[in-house]
Amino acid sequence: MTSSVSAAKPRSASRAPWGAARVRLAALVGLAALAACGSKTATSPIANLAEPTAVAVFRGVTSAHGTADRPGHANPYSPHLAVANAQTDDLTIVDAVTDAVLPSPVPLHGLVYPFAFRPALVVAADLGDGKPDLLVGVSGGDSKLKLVRTWEADGAIVAELDLYATVVALLALPPDPGVPGTARLVAALAGGQIAVATFERSVSGDGTGIHVDVAGPPQISADLGFQAVDLAVLPGDHTRVWAATPDPIPLGGVQGVAGIDVTGTPSLAVALDALAPTRAVAAARLVEALDPTALGTAAFDGQPTVDRIYAVLDERGCGFYATIACGLVALDPAAVGVALRPDPTPAPFFATYQAPIQLGYALGVATSGPPAQIPDDADPFYAGTYLRIVTTAGTRASTAVAGATSSDGALTFLDLSRWEIPSHVPVHANVKA
Repeated sequence: MTSSVSAAKPRSASRAPWGAARVRLAALVGLAALAACGSKTATSPIANLAEPTAVAVFRGVTSAHGTADRPGHANPYSPHLAVANAQTDDLTIVDAVTDAVLPSPVPLHGLVYPFAFRPALVVAADLGDGKPDLLVGVSGGDSKLKLVRTWEADGAIVAELDLYATVVALLALPPDPGVPGTARLVAALAGGQIAVATFERSVSGDGTGIHVDVAGPPQISADLGFQAVDLAVLPGDHTRVWAATPDPIPLGGVQGVAGIDVTGTPSLAVALDALAPTRAVAAARLVEALDPTALGTAAFDGQPTVDRIYAVLDERGCGFYATIACGLVALDPAAVGVALRPDPTPAPFFATYQAPIQLGYALGVATSGPPAQIPDDADPFYAGTYLRIVTTAGTRASTAVAGATSSDGALTFLDLSRWEIPSHVPVHANVKA
């Protein structure tokens, strides 16, 4: 598939909006379509999603793919999507290259892995050694990380790691090149704590398994003084995570996003002032356009690569009578606050910060950079450098995009490099399950 973001007419959802535990699902599925490329298959079993709550992309062995399906790749294991279904207590497994649901022994039913007690979270982590990824899930309201076997085709839960408090959010850190064969997960726990769990590759058997108990107990912080409700990490950064929180952050009582050092026992490192509390967060490393009206690559000439943290503001602290409007805000870690792009509002009504993008009641947000592989019908510079966005006004190049879910079941794409919704009809057609 291509990396295009195609505009489609919005439609209202016909079922109740997903709950707080599901805020990333539609955004991650939409952005997986941008980051992956491959051909489509015409025939596949029925997915049978039932109250989907989370999704993760993992590479490993399944009933349809073995250990050498991608010769020449840094990781020869085929990529898959694992979609957690709370209603049926299982994970639906989808081929991430062809978008086909994998066949199962049950006719006309897609492949699922049993996962008891309403799975609410699922994440995958690269161990940086070219072998099967770590795949971990959490049942709703549970404190235990459940390790799903990806190095054999059965997908069984083979171990559990107890973090001793309810897991609110879960995130995989990028692999550390200095420690191949190791993966670390960061969890936001009820009670204002952050935990880091380390998993290591097994040396027994064929060396593709993953241990849950050899890397030592999880590192759990003291009460940090605020409740993290969502987590994000910058590409390649395995030292710090960013946490959305509705609470004032102890460093000066700032409202916004907390930066947490995870090199050892998790600790609060910095507070980014968003001028309001937050409830969802994402991160990206990108080049911002010097001229937002320019559609080609020249808009980025001479511009530096910057880090940005994106947060959905909590409506309890933003809006007409508050300091900042509600919506999605861009935060600059270097400035320790809202990004200081010029506000287009004329004086004397202008703000000193970049105004939020208003999205209605946004449930969550996820980001994507350029695709790793050139789409068949695209110019070569659309691999690794630029994303192609197709809008009603024409085709444009971008360095990063976001997908934001909303309570009406829609997925809206945003051009982060220009800080705007790039089309008059930018909503992906009805992404409800």
